[in-house]
Amino acid sequence: MRIPTKRTRIAALLALAATAGGTIALSGASASTVPTSVAAGVRHSCAVLADQTVKCWGDNRYGQLGDGTTTNRTTAVAVKGVTGAYKVVVGNDFSCAAVGASVVKCWGANDSGQLGNGTTVASKNPVTVVAPGARGELVAGPKSACTVAGHKTAKCWGSNSYGQLGDGTTINRTIPTVITVETGTISIVMGSRHTCAKGIKVACWGDNSYGQLGDGTFTQRLRPVESKVTGNISTLGAGHYHTCVNLLSPTTPPPTTIPPEVPATLPIRSTTTNLNSASTTTTTTTGPRPPETTAGPAVNTATTLPQTLTGTSTTWCWGYNGSGQLGSSKGAKVATPTQIPGIGFTLFSIGGGYLHTCGTTTAGNVFCWGSGAKGQLGNGAFAQATSPQWTYTGGGSVLSVGYNHACSIKWSGVVCWGDNSSGQLGNGTTTMSSAAVAVLGL
Repeated sequence: MRIPTKRTRIAALLALAATAGGTIALSGASASTVPTSVAAGVRHSCAVLADQTVKCWGDNRYGQLGDGTTTNRTTAVAVKGVTGAYKVVVGNDFSCAAVGASVVKCWGANDSGQLGNGTTVASKNPVTVVAPGARGELVAGPKSACTVAGHKTAKCWGSNSYGQLGDGTTINRTIPTVITVETGTISIVMGSRHTCAKGIKVACWGDNSYGQLGDGTFTQRLRPVESKVTGNISTLGAGHYHTCVNLLSPTTPPPTTIPPEVPATLPIRSTTTNLNSASTTTTTTTGPRPPETTAGPAVNTATTLPQTLTGTSTTWCWGYNGSGQLGSSKGAKVATPTQIPGIGFTLFSIGGGYLHTCGTTTAGNVFCWGSGAKGQLGNGAFAQATSPQWTYTGGGSVLSVGYNHACSIKWSGVVCWGDNSSGQLGNGTTTMSSAAVAVLGL
């Protein structure tokens, strides 16, 4: 995650004001309101600010905005009773935040036990998940959530109707249940009905109707199975019914052993802005692991291994491809990893929505592909694209892809694009947008 200095943030805002043409206008940012984590769901979105508070916007029919009401909000409002947060994730109608070393708080709908507090009672205010075992990684699916609990274990709770919790059953869990993943759990991502983890290899479990587990079959798996993707895996992301990875071919080979714990360092990017030319210079170095883990998805999260982002990079996807969200025209159902042809850049993070996929490059550029019917590609059009489309250039860091919209931290604010029927873009309207717009109220 890029953590800009105060001077850099101010310069970035001035440069944006000069070049955005009215589409992205970020202003009024202070050190305490700079976002560090963002999450896009189905009809709502949330962000963690530098002061470790959480704000949410969009649909609130189940109290998923955490402000103690069920009133929809088209601009960001504060979540009550959450401090010390460093990561936020959202599902269909609920939200969760990681606070402290091993504490998770959730709020909103709870019909499948997705709040993890041992009940199925919805809550408009945050409740504490029972013993989540969180170690920095927290992800959410539509009605379930998971944390990384150890180097080979995860804890998951909520809906399990397709085996997406990976405990060998299809029984919903109202408190976290332990999952063993032999290939390792450096990071974990959740789709609509499936879950995947990245270690020395990728393992997936749950629904496999569209081949989203990547094991070469369409067979449901109640426990983790290895996906047929090999190589130096840098980034993992999941969409509604599909999964993607970015593979690197640096001078060093991929790891052959599982790290004993979550890596202590990650590649971080620093960006400086030239006020005279509004140009940017981005460098990648290895630094201390920040609390946020370059996440992705409503439904999705992505992290990178502690290695230099150099060498040949390729992106591979599998699962449902009805709208070109795999970045190819290989057919509607793809059970084995398929390379996106000619992508030509390294993805720092990747995530998927219902019918689209987005990624952030190491230079902070965002690209999307798949369905664009709701403007969710952010390329100024409302059309499908089977190859990556430019969304915006520079400044992008943490990316989250929702059902039919996406949000990203850009410079010192949050921008979103796509469907806005419930105010999930946070720009004070309910009008969909095919270009990135700034979230108000942060």
